[in-house]
Amino acid sequence: MDLPLSDEGREQATKAAEYLASRYRPDVVYTSPLQRCRDSAAALTGRVGLPAPLVEPGFTDTDYGLWQGRLATEVAQEEPVLHAQWRETPDRVRFPQGESLADVAARATAGLSTLVSRHEGKTIVAYSHDSVLRVLLLSTMGAPLGAYHRLEIDPCSLSELHCEPALIRIVRINERTD
Repeated sequence: MDLPLSDEGREQATKAAEYLASRYRPDVVYTSPLQRCRDSAAALTGRVGLPAPLVEPGFTDTDYGLWQGRLATEVAQEEPVLHAQWRETPDRVRFPQGESLADVAARATAGLSTLVSRHEGKTIVAYSHDSVLRVLLLSTMGAPLGAYHRLEIDPCSLSELHCEPALIRIVRINERTD
């Protein structure tokens, strides 16, 4: 869902922008098309004097289909078998009328590849969502998407990749910025 940032979210985005600006000199900033990411990214571009963030559609949040906007407890009660599958073997689940993790990985990986080739040798900052970041990190590691729940990605945390033409290395995962 395209939800706005809460007051807490705006505070986290400001702190994350301060943190990133103190450690990096971004050349370009990309964001998911969803407003909460666009607003978070704008906090950074405003701070470092870059133009408005560019939208990368591949970084949009997972399409949870009919589960969108529902509490996990609600889904677990109404669809216990599928919810249990999601918890145990998330790589084998397609959200009803939504995406699978493989779908998310394919579009996010394609988006990342495009940005890396477009901005070779540059520092790119990309704002996305925990589900997208989890599958990107797992794909980069060559780990199965079934390990999805083993990664923790906090709001406004930093995960860093070093991208070379033939190799993407993970430098850090889920570093707190507050």
